[in-house]
Amino acid sequence: MKRIFQFVEKYFFIIILIAVVIALINPSSFNWVLEEFMGINIINILLGIILFGMGYNLKDR
Repeated sequence: MKRIFQFVEKYFFIIILIAVVIALINPSSFNWVLEEFMGINIINILLGIILFGMGYNLKDR
């Protein structure tokens, strides 16, 4: 699991660019984000995961 997180952290910008290009070429491929899972919008779950990851990586200085 740690290796997966390191890969995503290292290539995050490239992963985002690939997702943007796919969304521009075929927008309907991201319609699943607007659906619900157990009564909660999937986009809310994804945003929560992103914000948790950002907060987890903050360091005290």
